[in-house]
Amino acid sequence: MASTTDLPSTQALVLRLKRDLGVCLPRGRSRHAKLYVFNHRPIICEESRFGDSWNIVPITVISVQDAGFAKAPYSKTMQKNKLSLAKPLAEIHGDNLRLYSFIKMPMAKGDRVDDASVDVAPGNVFTLFMDQNKFRQMMMVTDKSTHLLPTGGEPVIPAFSLLEIEVAPKNHQSASEKMSMVNVQTIRRVDINTTLQSALTPLARLPSSLTEAHQRAAKHACDNTLMARDLENNCVAFFVEKVHHEAVIELVEVKGEEFVRLSAWEADNDGTAVEAVDFARNDVQRCVNAASIDHALNLLSVAVAIGAVSFVAVHDPFWERGGGAQQRGLMFVAPRKLLECIPDDVDTWPEDGVFDTGCDYDNGDGPQRIELKISDTQQFAPQENDQDLCTPDFPFCMPGVACSRGFTCNFNLRANDKAPAEPDVARFSCNADVVQRAGANAGGACVVGAKRKLKSMEWA
Repeated sequence: MASTTDLPSTQALVLRLKRDLGVCLPRGRSRHAKLYVFNHRPIICEESRFGDSWNIVPITVISVQDAGFAKAPYSKTMQKNKLSLAKPLAEIHGDNLRLYSFIKMPMAKGDRVDDASVDVAPGNVFTLFMDQNKFRQMMMVTDKSTHLLPTGGEPVIPAFSLLEIEVAPKNHQSASEKMSMVNVQTIRRVDINTTLQSALTPLARLPSSLTEAHQRAAKHACDNTLMARDLENNCVAFFVEKVHHEAVIELVEVKGEEFVRLSAWEADNDGTAVEAVDFARNDVQRCVNAASIDHALNLLSVAVAIGAVSFVAVHDPFWERGGGAQQRGLMFVAPRKLLECIPDDVDTWPEDGVFDTGCDYDNGDGPQRIELKISDTQQFAPQENDQDLCTPDFPFCMPGVACSRGFTCNFNLRANDKAPAEPDVARFSCNADVVQRAGANAGGACVVGAKRKLKSMEWA
């Protein structure tokens, strides 16, 4: 296969997407242990936005980044030779972070309590509580780097952001009396342009279903009684690596906000499976870089059929009150899986840039083959220092635009009624109820040329 640097922009970009490049997340040492987490709800970072209410945000642990170098016993006046004999307060054991308690001393830490420890594990859920008064007190600290939340940046950290938090153990007296061991020191967004797409590998270590998440949370609480009050065992999180090809995608409204609802995503429903997961419309469009929600649903419908969709979700019965699902989450589409219909050997690519996805679309007139068309146009003269704007964290734009060295690479899905449909492939059919409510233009209506709307679809 030719080097991507020697190929035209379209071919180079497609081959790059097929490799499913990931982001190298930053690592660094500090006094306290560091964890990667994500937040279930938006986190307010400005005093004026709190009002009279509390901002209560559950956060799920994704992975352990570093154990830190805090030790006990410790005091600022301790001699270096004695400090060398101190024991670490945090250690990494497999995927878990083990925190040890210590004896409380005036202005210092006493000996480490070896038999008073807890394991912080991927999937653990902690809760951040913040109101205007607490935020105001935090702002009185001179050193902004020690603030619990970032200051001077974005006013709100969106839900499902990739965050880095620092945690420290509490002293033995507090842990044994209050059953609280984990003290969250700081919460920071990893990078405003880095999303959970970068953390798919550690996300896969989370429970694979809601039932498993509840079971794992209950067992962890029993095994780590010293952190019983730290853990939130109701708002648990889980990760589904591959959505079933018969899943249903539709656009719904919950309390005036639009969500993309995914249901029937599990192959075997044993009565305990989650029925639906809601995804915020803006998050869905951003994850596929689609200006139109119709385009985003087009892509997701085909991606689900091909087995290229995964998602992370969190559970909270509160969301059901407004007509929503009890689960909300963030969806991911694997470029490598989605683009398997494109050969690696560019010499075999058709001249018109059209590839067969292996899916059919039936708008009532019979199945039509779903094709993927790729083209590019030069938008501006590339500069010497221009960077590829299609980052690994937003790995593709289908249908939409991916920029690379002055070119826009367009990916479009279209239905071809001239291409014969093949048996035993995924087929789409319109939901009759949706068509009746929305009128003749819902699903199957011609938009531009041969491109079709695949809106409000269910599997046949």
